[in-house]
Amino acid sequence: MRKLILAIIIGISTLSLNAQEYLPTEADLNQFLNSKLYVVLETNPIAEYNFKIQEAVKKAWTITEYEFISLDQFEEMYNDQDKSFLMMTQVVFQNDKTKVRYNFLSIFIGKEGLDGFEDLPDIAAIPLSYT
Repeated sequence: MRKLILAIIIGISTLSLNAQEYLPTEADLNQFLNSKLYVVLETNPIAEYNFKIQEAVKKAWTITEYEFISLDQFEEMYNDQDKSFLMMTQVVFQNDKTKVRYNFLSIFIGKEGLDGFEDLPDIAAIPLSYT
C-alpha cells in the first residue's frame, strides 16, 4: 500500500512541476512518511473548505497520523522536521499573462532554519480551482 501511495505522490509531483521548482527526493518522501500530518484550516472558521477537508481527511487519510490546526499554529511549527502540512495555497504562474490565481492542495514537509514558510519543500501540489 505504501508503494502505491508513493507512486501516486511522485506522479502528482511530476505533473505539477510547472507549479513548483522543487522536486522531492527519496529522503523527503521518507521524512514525510515518518511525520505527523498537520492539516491547516482556513482562518475563517465557517469556510466551506474547513468542513470539506476535515470530512475528507477523517474518511480517507491512512498514511500517517494527522491533526487539524490553525494558520497561527502552523506558523509556529513549520520549522519542525517531524511534521508535514496539508494546506490550500494560491499559485500564480510567472509566464501566465492573465495572472489568474489557482488554488492548490499542497503537502509540505517541515524544515529547520527557514526564515519563512514560503520556502518549505513541497511533496505534492494538486490543483483544485482558479480564483
